[in-house]
Amino acid sequence: MTMTQPVMRKELLTALIDQRKLVAKIETQEVTINVGIEPPLHLHPFPTVGVATEGQIAFEIEGERPLHLIRLGTLQLNL
Repeated sequence: MTMTQPVMRKELLTALIDQRKLVAKIETQEVTINVGIEPPLHLHPFPTVGVATEGQIAFEIEGERPLHLIRLGTLQLNL
């Protein structure tokens, strides 16, 4: 896969939820990261779900060891 940007995002879904619910909005994005690229440190102040559609993804959750690994076809949920 040849890309000009090291990280690309493609929005897959944004769904507005009934305001009486605890969750007001859900977003789904496809994030493509080139092999060997290390995205900058960042936070997700919300639950996240990750799945690897090619290769695998290693990532760190602050203060946790060892690194988390998402293997091809597996799902990772972080609440």
